[in-house]
Amino acid sequence: MKILICTFSFPAPKINHFGGNFVAGEAVAYAKNGANVVVLTPHIKGAAKKEQIYENVNVIRFQYLWPEFAQTLLRPNQPIYSQKSLLSLFQVPFLCFFFAINIFRHAGWADIIHSQWTLSALLALPSKWLRRVKIVLTARGSDIRLLPLWLNRFIHNKVDGAIDCFGPQSWNEEYKKNFQANFITLPLIVHNNSSAKMPADLKDTLDKKPGTFVILYVGRFDYAKIKDHNLPLLDLIHAINIISPLRNDFHVVYLGDGEA
Repeated sequence: MKILICTFSFPAPKINHFGGNFVAGEAVAYAKNGANVVVLTPHIKGAAKKEQIYENVNVIRFQYLWPEFAQTLLRPNQPIYSQKSLLSLFQVPFLCFFFAINIFRHAGWADIIHSQWTLSALLALPSKWLRRVKIVLTARGSDIRLLPLWLNRFIHNKVDGAIDCFGPQSWNEEYKKNFQANFITLPLIVHNNSSAKMPADLKDTLDKKPGTFVILYVGRFDYAKIKDHNLPLLDLIHAINIISPLRNDFHVVYLGDGEA
């Protein structure tokens, strides 16, 4: 199977850009299960325009403005919606136009287009209608908040499938009521052959503290979540600073990806 992933955000570790790490994980998972994958994403200054990140996973970063140095809408580890300058807003139509053109160019190769965020699905609709390629959508949250309700409903109604990747949470159930689509529910448990052993340095630390109360915090660490949305990702660190002088029988473990 040939899968074209369309995403506004994709990591480029060589320039310390880690936005869209979860999309990279999906792309590699597709390849591990036998698919050929092409990831189509806007170019970001300093990143390679074409590269292979894994066997059968190729990334194409298209240019959306000329000259190349004028592209300022996408910046490392910053979501597009955080850009507020007039110059950045001026570039949005160019980004959308060239994204749609590049999707159409590569759609003839693909069996399925996997659109990350609803806006990329909207830009892929001409390819669905003219090239007869099915679209699967993953809405990520910021798109649901930022685009008009009617437009998101239109997009959900026109794609062939929408991936329900958030499970039986109350807000997710509400989301599915608001947007009529052919929802594809992912399995809650997946089998993975990779090792699940605790890292040696962490195990050594905890072995030296028998009876320790361990708090495991699982989540993705994203500066934008703290800066733009005031999410309390680092509150446990502040709590440690307060409690550690008083007692030493607890340990907090953070587990998640994100920028360095």
